[in-house]
Amino acid sequence: MEGIKAVNLITCEGETAKPTCAQGTIKVLSANYGRTDSTTCSSGRPAGQISNVQCTQNTTLSLLTTQCDGKQNCFIVVGNTVFTDPCFGTYKYLNVSYECILPPPPPPPPPPNQGTIKVLSANYGRADKTTCSSGRPAGQISNVQCTQNTTLSVLTTQCDGKQNCSVAVGNMAFTDPCPGTYKYLNVTFDCILPPPPRPNQSKCSGKRSLDLDPAPPPGSESNPAPWMLCSAVQRYWPSWRTSPRITHGYPKMSKEAGRG
Repeated sequence: MEGIKAVNLITCEGETAKPTCAQGTIKVLSANYGRTDSTTCSSGRPAGQISNVQCTQNTTLSLLTTQCDGKQNCFIVVGNTVFTDPCFGTYKYLNVSYECILPPPPPPPPPPNQGTIKVLSANYGRADKTTCSSGRPAGQISNVQCTQNTTLSVLTTQCDGKQNCSVAVGNMAFTDPCPGTYKYLNVTFDCILPPPPRPNQSKCSGKRSLDLDPAPPPGSESNPAPWMLCSAVQRYWPSWRTSPRITHGYPKMSKEAGRG
C-alpha cells in the first residue's frame, strides 16, 4: 500500500482531535496523551501545569488505532475521561502522527478472450436437482443420473478450434437421454493460446545467410534440393553434394566438383 507523507496533529486538552484524510484512510503511526515539552498548549497556563515534560500515557496509541485506523476521519475528545489521567495537575495535549493510506490500484482488466476452444468434458442431461430447476415440477428434476454419452463428441465437433460457437441445447441436437426430465448442458473447456513464434532455426545463426535457387546445376541428375550458403568458411551442401566456390559472394560450380 502507498502512503502520503505523515501528518502530525496536536490537540490541546478539552478540545476535539479530528484526524482526516482527503484521500485514502487513516493509519496511526504514533500517539501520546500527556506532555513532553513546556511550550506546546502552554498559552495562559501557570508554570506548574506545564513543568512536567515526562508525562506519557502508554494506552494512547491503541485507543487511537481502534478509533481511527481504516477511516477517512475520526473525532477524539482530548481529556482524562477518554485516556485516563497519566499525570495529575499537568495540562496535557494529544500528539498524533498518522498517514493517509491510498487504496491499491484496481487490478488490470482481464485480457480479452484469446486462443481457441478445447472442450474438455460435456454432458447433456441432469446431475443434480438444483441446476436449471426454477419453476419445474419435482418429477422433471428428480432423475439426477441422466447422461448422454455423445455430448462430448457433438461439442468437440461444433466448437474445438474456434473462438466461439453456438449450440442449441435440446433433444434435437443431442437426442433425449431421459424422457420426462428437464435437462441442461454442462460444458468444461479451455481457451488454447497459439504457440509463440518459433525462433529462426537457420543453421547460420548469428551470420548473414543467402537462400539460393533450389535448382541443381546444369548436368546434375539429382532431385532439386534447397541449400544455403552461410559464408566462405561455413558451407552446407545440397543433397546433390556439388561443392560451390565463392565468386563475388555467389556460388559457382567447380569444374572439379565430384558427385557425393
